[in-house]
Amino acid sequence: MRQRALLYEPYIAMAARKYGVDPRVLWTLAYLETRFRPGQVSPKGARGMMQFIPTTAARFNLTNPFDAIQSIDAAARYVSVLTKQFNGRLDLVLASYNSGEGAVDCYLNGKSLRKRDGGFINPRGIKTGGVPPYKETQAYVRRGVLVFARVTSVNVFSPELVASTRMLQAPAVPVLVSEQMAVDRELAALGGSQPAVLFSPRSVATVASVSPVVKTAVYDTVFFDVLSGARYLVQSGEIVKPLESVSDMPAESRTNAAHKDVSKSIYLGSSED
Repeated sequence: MRQRALLYEPYIAMAARKYGVDPRVLWTLAYLETRFRPGQVSPKGARGMMQFIPTTAARFNLTNPFDAIQSIDAAARYVSVLTKQFNGRLDLVLASYNSGEGAVDCYLNGKSLRKRDGGFINPRGIKTGGVPPYKETQAYVRRGVLVFARVTSVNVFSPELVASTRMLQAPAVPVLVSEQMAVDRELAALGGSQPAVLFSPRSVATVASVSPVVKTAVYDTVFFDVLSGARYLVQSGEIVKPLESVSDMPAESRTNAAHKDVSKSIYLGSSED
């Protein structure tokens, strides 16, 4: 798979730069959809490396979905639309690519939508935060967030390229430990350490970003990011602020400073440690 990906990464970078979209999500989509195989056809009729159904292909003027370069270009245009529509949320971009932006909009805003076959999307008008309660889509989002984190951690694309686009914001999505392990195995050829994760007894959650808002509360965990060496305070499974380095503090404040609001600390190393 890694060798196939290497063939198409230059075209992903080109399309990302052209349309100002995050190249990491294009890589993630190519991986999730076909493992970078341009000749694939799904049981539902989706075609090519980026798995376009005929109606979506026509929407983005994709004449030959089996042409990987054309398919990547069309996917970049689609991601650009989704990024704007859902304000740069990675989970909703992934969910939309899998189940359609109409479904995501319905479950984000609590709306119902009549389908062409007469049925309804979200007939009860419930809100889920945007990701539809479809088993396939939820698994797709969970795996996609993990892949995105791994692509980020090993710098598949240069930080300069990523910074020049509208970077997607990855949420902290609970995932199964088995899913984390599967992604680690499948992407071992990328090298590097495992993505930063928080563990709970039944699941793990990818660490997406650090909120600039400092919450005044007792923090139950210190998270140590093995990729950057940074430490963060965690409250109820959510990273809320960086942990101030003891060495950077005044001498009179150093005593117990790093532990005064913390009951436990977690260190996650890699298999290479």
